Amino acid sequence: MPSRRSYDEQLALAIASGLSVDEAAAKLGVSRTAAFRRWRDPAVKRRAAQLRQEMTDRVVGLLAESLCEAVTTLKQLMREGSTDSLRLKAADRLLETGLKAAVMAQLEQRIAELEAALKRNQQCSTP
Repeated sequence: MPSRRSYDEQLALAIASGLSVDEAAAKLGVSRTAAFRRWRDPAVKRRAAQLRQEMTDRVVGLLAESLCEAVTTLKQLMREGSTDSLRLKAADRLLETGLKAAVMAQLEQRIAELEAALKRNQQCSTP
C-alpha cells in the first residue's frame, strides 16, 4: 500500500474528479471503511477542494480561449448569414451573452468591493 500522504492525495484526486468515496475506494483497491476514515480528515477534504478548483480553473482557461473565436463566428454569422433568421439568431445570441457578461463583471466588481470593505471592518474591530 502507498504511503498515507500518497494515498490521501490519490483519494483526494479521485473524489475531486467526481468519484464517490465508494468508487474511489474501489479504484484505489482499499476498503470502503478505510476510504471513509481518511475522507473524514479535513486535510483530505481541503486537498480535494483545492484539486477540484485547479481542474475548474484549467477548464475555465480553455473556455476563455474559445470565447473570442465563438464571438467572431457569431459576428460573422450576424453580418453574413445566409438567411435573415440566422442573422437574427446570431445577433440575439450576441446581445444575450454580452449582457450576461456585463452583469457578471459588475457583480464581480461589487463582490470585490464588499470583500474589501469587510476586510477593512474586520481589521478595525480587531483589538
